[in-house]
Amino acid sequence: MNDAEAAWVRDHAWTPVMRKTYKSVPAVLTMCPCEYGPCGHCSAGSHENCAYDDPNNAQWAANRANVPAGWITTADEQVPTLGGAESWQFWEAGIQHDGRCPCAIAGHHGAIGIQTTIFDIIGQNVQK
Repeated sequence: MNDAEAAWVRDHAWTPVMRKTYKSVPAVLTMCPCEYGPCGHCSAGSHENCAYDDPNNAQWAANRANVPAGWITTADEQVPTLGGAESWQFWEAGIQHDGRCPCAIAGHHGAIGIQTTIFDIIGQNVQK
């Protein structure tokens, strides 16, 4: 789909809520879950607060390793059999989308842990 076709779909097939979301946060509707980037904590440099490393979230984090490519949602309240709005996941055959924080997947490389000194870096033991 080229840019003109995508614009036509946004103008004619998307709901007003989808257009509003696209205007404020386009990544939610245009990016693959693999491309979302670091979670908010990691983006702010607080890797120790990453929800993907919390043992209480282990099952949730594991489930995010293979997520749908997106969702299709109806908002047709005029269709009584649908009961208002319904959503369906869509998956891409043969492609696994990893929705986890990339920092957590990589072990938070580059995160600042403990304070070090120049002697820690060069490996010398200084006697006082």
